[in-house]
Amino acid sequence: MRRNYVKQDVGNNEVALAVRLASMNTSTPNPDAEDSDVSDEALLTAVGNCQNVDAFNQLFKRFAKKIFALGMKITRNEQLANDLIQESMLNVWQKAPLYDLDKGSAKGWIFTLSRNRCFDMLRKQKRQPNCISADDIWPLESSR
Repeated sequence: MRRNYVKQDVGNNEVALAVRLASMNTSTPNPDAEDSDVSDEALLTAVGNCQNVDAFNQLFKRFAKKIFALGMKITRNEQLANDLIQESMLNVWQKAPLYDLDKGSAKGWIFTLSRNRCFDMLRKQKRQPNCISADDIWPLESSR
């Protein structure tokens, strides 16, 4: 089954979304997030079809801690795990129209995106040279 999605001109919505993602606090528990009547698939479809921000916020609340745990398990670095939440959910927002309900669950799709993004981050970190301090470049005056 093929789905047709209407692509809206988002303009600065991606920038606003990135700001919203950065300002969200994932440390406060939300007891209603798991018990909601709306399925993950319905929320992801709403995000994909009409870029529904409320549906995206619900998905963010449901998956932020789980993605953080995945990031901590793979990277063992809290900062990278926090970055993984932001980049994965931004990726979910951008690629939501590509989700196909017939190929699997929304949870599996989101975790696959997150896992792949985590590996991309690790590859990028491996490619980048280590930080070099000014002391490594210019020796101290007293050593002459």
